[in-house]
Formats: sequence, structure tokens, C-alpha cells
Amino acid sequence: QGHPLSSLAKFRKGSAGKTPTICRGGLAEYTTIAGVVTLEVKYEKFGCFQYHRGKSNGMPTEVSTSGAELSLKWLAKQHTFGSPKLNSPVPNRVSEWLEGRTLSPR
Repeated sequence: QGHPLSSLAKFRKGSAGKTPTICRGGLAEYTTIAGVVTLEVKYEKFGCFQYHRGKSNGMPTEVSTSGAELSLKWLAKQHTFGSPKLNSPVPNRVSEWLEGRTLSPR
């Protein structure tokens, strides 16, 4: 029968390489009125992005400042998610959250 793509994508911390820098205090988790759990990330060079976990084992998505929602890519060699808008892997804390982990305070 096969497996959903998201179940085959297993994040491995520390293998992403260089990722965009998140601003100090630039991570916030909230739930929209529609009940969608969202992670808002403010990057130093790219502004605010929102991330959503995949629905029904689908790939997670990101919404950039332009408002376009795009599916993240799986970067098999780096064992992490890649942003089509940033053209780079997402930071470890974002990947961890996308896989269902709670947002840990820092």
C-alpha cells in the first residue's frame, strides 16, 4: 500500500547545515480561529513566516510575507525540511516543531 511521504521524513538534529537566523524572541506558537496550530518565525533577513504541520500525514507548509502557502521540501541528504521561499533548510527548532515536538523556551 505504501506509506505517506511525511512518515518517511525523519528529521535528524544537527545535519541541516547553515540555516537562516531567527530573531531573538522570534518564535511564537498560536492556534487560529479555524483551529490551525501555527508556528510564527521572524527571521533576521527574511521577515515573518508561518508554518503549519502536515494534515493527514501530508507535508508541512509555510506561508511567507507574500501570503503564498507552499509545501516544504524534504531534503534527504540533510534529513530535514527545506523552504522553497528561503531556498535553504529550515532551522532545527522549526523542524522539531513541524515533527510534533513542543516549542521549548530559550
